[in-house]
Amino acid sequence: MERPRRRFSRTLALTGNSQPCDTLCGMNLNEQIDQLLERSRYIRAIGPTTEDFMRWRDSTEELLSDAVGEDHPVMANYREAIGPRESLDAEGLQIHGPFGMAPRLIAAEDVLRSLVS
Repeated sequence: MERPRRRFSRTLALTGNSQPCDTLCGMNLNEQIDQLLERSRYIRAIGPTTEDFMRWRDSTEELLSDAVGEDHPVMANYREAIGPRESLDAEGLQIHGPFGMAPRLIAAEDVLRSLVS
């Protein structure tokens, strides 16, 4: 069953893992994206664990999927930016380096910023 597509001006109720519902529920999409951008900068600054990264990745993917749909080019751009999932989920990921969490977060932030700019 296909999810209904929502416009950016409508309010979405995100219940992702990295932010409690009382933080993101009731915000419009731009505010939710701003919160995710802020969270990404924070977890990069603290040197994220793989779990921090995966929670942020999953809640961001949920938000984008609800907003634009699975087949939208924004989702393809996000998935390309965030990188492959399989080995990350099983083994963990380094923070730095060309395929580390920090570069993936920065690339994903660029995708999110393109939605609110």
